[in-house]
Amino acid sequence: MRELSLIIPSKNRPQLLQACLAHTRATMPQTMEYEILVGDASDVPLDDPAVHHMPGVYIASTWNRLAEKASGEFLMNLND
Repeated sequence: MRELSLIIPSKNRPQLLQACLAHTRATMPQTMEYEILVGDASDVPLDDPAVHHMPGVYIASTWNRLAEKASGEFLMNLND
């Protein structure tokens, strides 16, 4: 089981989301097993393996849906 699941909702902010993902990946400890799950409700979702396209889904539902997909022992909500 992963130690941590990072949950990030986003909508129509591709530059901020890219920066958020890059910074998060660069600063996570190499020894920690984690996953990043992005719920992207954008018209054109970011092309990244962490991104799940969720058009028409509001932020609370995005958090809930991503939490259901998460496999980490702990959840952390981030915003882009």
